[in-house]
Amino acid sequence: MIEKKISRRDLKKYSTDQSIFSVQPAGVFTPRSSKDIQDLVAYISKEHLGDSAYSLTARAGGTCMSGGPLNEGIIIDVTRHLGKILSFDKEHRRMWVGTGAYYRDVEKYLLPHGMLYAPYTSSKDICCIGGMIGNNASGEKSFRYGANRDNVRSVRMVCADGNEYLFGPLSNFEVEKKKKLDTFEGNLYREMTRLYELHEKNLTSIYPHVRKNSAGYALNTVYNEQKKEWNLAKLLVGSQGTLGIITSAEIEVVPIAPHTALFALPIDSFEDVPDIIDDVTKETPDTIEVYDKKTLELSCAGNKKVHARLSHLLPYRAVLLVEYTASTLADLERKTKEFKAVCGMKGIAFEGPLDPETTLFHWETRRNSFRLLKSYVTEGVPVPIIEDISVARSELGGLFDDLDAIMDTYGFEYVFHGHIADGSIRVFPVVDLAKPGAVKKLLDATRDVFEMVIQRGGTISTDHNDGIVRTPFLPLQYNKETLRMFKEIKRAFDPQNIFNPNKKLSVTKTYLKNAIKKELTMAPVLSIFSRVLSPFRTLFTQSRTQDTHDQ
Repeated sequence: MIEKKISRRDLKKYSTDQSIFSVQPAGVFTPRSSKDIQDLVAYISKEHLGDSAYSLTARAGGTCMSGGPLNEGIIIDVTRHLGKILSFDKEHRRMWVGTGAYYRDVEKYLLPHGMLYAPYTSSKDICCIGGMIGNNASGEKSFRYGANRDNVRSVRMVCADGNEYLFGPLSNFEVEKKKKLDTFEGNLYREMTRLYELHEKNLTSIYPHVRKNSAGYALNTVYNEQKKEWNLAKLLVGSQGTLGIITSAEIEVVPIAPHTALFALPIDSFEDVPDIIDDVTKETPDTIEVYDKKTLELSCAGNKKVHARLSHLLPYRAVLLVEYTASTLADLERKTKEFKAVCGMKGIAFEGPLDPETTLFHWETRRNSFRLLKSYVTEGVPVPIIEDISVARSELGGLFDDLDAIMDTYGFEYVFHGHIADGSIRVFPVVDLAKPGAVKKLLDATRDVFEMVIQRGGTISTDHNDGIVRTPFLPLQYNKETLRMFKEIKRAFDPQNIFNPNKKLSVTKTYLKNAIKKELTMAPVLSIFSRVLSPFRTLFTQSRTQDTHDQ
C-alpha cells in the first residue's frame, strides 16, 4: 500500500541513509507481495509517468553510504513484508530469501545448520539482503568467498513492463530460446547478448583491474566462458535498483568452519604490505583486514578492557588481522604452523593465535570502526565520500604514499580501514565542514584521490556502489564509449527511467542541490560536480522522459 500519512520520524528515516545526503520522498510503498510491486510498476509504466515524483526506489536496511536508496519519488520499503526465508536446500547449499530479510535473521536461520552466507558486511546486524545485493557488498570474508555477485545464483525481479522474471544461469541454447521470445524478457536477452558480443574484445581493458568493482554496470560478468553459461543476475547484482526491483534472491551458502585462529600483525609502513599479504595467503585465510591507529585509539578510549589488551599496538600505524579457519583442528594447526614459519623466515612481526577475548576486541574494533569515528571524533567529522576505493594488491604501498601526499596538501587528517587483501580501503577524511572553504577542499581532494586510484588501475566504487556520491565521478573511471554502453543497458531495462534515477548514469544539478545535507555549503559542491560532468554533458542529453539523467 502507499503510505498516505507519514510521520515526521518516518519521513526522516526514508530521507536519509548513512551518506552525506538527505532526499525527501514523495511517498512510501509497503508492498505485501511481489504482485503489489508488479501492479504499481505496470500502472506507472502504462500511464507513462516518467516524472521523478513517480520514480520507484527500493529500500532495505538504509545502511548505504552512497545515497543509493534515496530519491524524490516513491520509496518501496521491502523490509515490512518481503523479508521471508522462502526455501533452503542444505544439500546444494542454496537458499531463496526475500530481499527485505535482515542479514541477522538469515544468519540465525542458517546457524543451526552449520551454514553461513559469507559476504556479510560490518553492518550485518542492521543491513538487509536486498541492500547487500544492490550494492554488491562484501565484508571480512571477501578474500576467500568474494562479494555478493560471487554468491548470488539467481534473482527474481520486477521489470519495467510490470512482470516479474527469473534471472539465473542459462546455457547458450537456453539463451537462444529466450532471444526468440517476442516479449520484454526476450528483448532483454537480445540486447544484453548483443552488447556483450559487441564489446567482448574490450571488456578486459574497460573495467578496473581489481578483485571487486561496483562502478557502473558489470556487463563483463554476464557470461562465464569456462562454464559456457549466461547469467543476467550477475549484472543485476550491483545495479543498485536502477534496472528493476529485485524481490527475492537465490543465495549460495557455505559451511561454518568450527576451528579458527586470528593473528594480529602491527604495521609501521605499507611498503611491504603487498609482499606480506602474498606470503600469508598461500594457505588461503578467510580474512585479511586492516584498521588504523586512530580507530584503535578510539576503541581503547571507549573500553578499558580493550585498552588493557590492545593499547601496546598504539605506536603502530595500523593493524592487519589474518584469520584462518578449518574443518578439523589438525588442519588448523597445519595452517597456523605454516603461517608462523613464513613470518619467521620473512621477519614479519605477529601476535597469535589470539585468545578468544583478545580476538573479540580486535573484531569489535574493526567492525565498529565507522561507528567509533562518528561517535567519538570531536574535531570535524569523518565524511563518507572516498570510502570505497580499491586497487590491485601490488599498488597498496604506492596508494598510501599518494593518499598521504594528497591529504597533506589539503590539510586533512584521514582514517582508514578495509578489506586490504582485496586492495579495498575505506578512506574517511576528517573535516570541519563549518570552516570556510572546507567543502571545496574536500571535493578537490576527492577528485585527486579518484584520479590517482584510476591511474593505478583501481576503482572508485568497490562495495558501497555509486549512489549519488560517486555517480558524478564515473566519467573519470570510464570513457565515453563505456558510458554509452551503460546508457544502453539502462534503456533496455528501464526505457522510461522509472527505477532509482540519478544513479549510475548522471545526476542533475537540481537533484544535487536538494540532496546535499544542509550543513554542506552548496556553491562549492555544485561547482566541483559541474566540473566533473561538463566534458561529458552532451553524452547524457535526453528526451523529457529521461531528463533526470542530465540537465
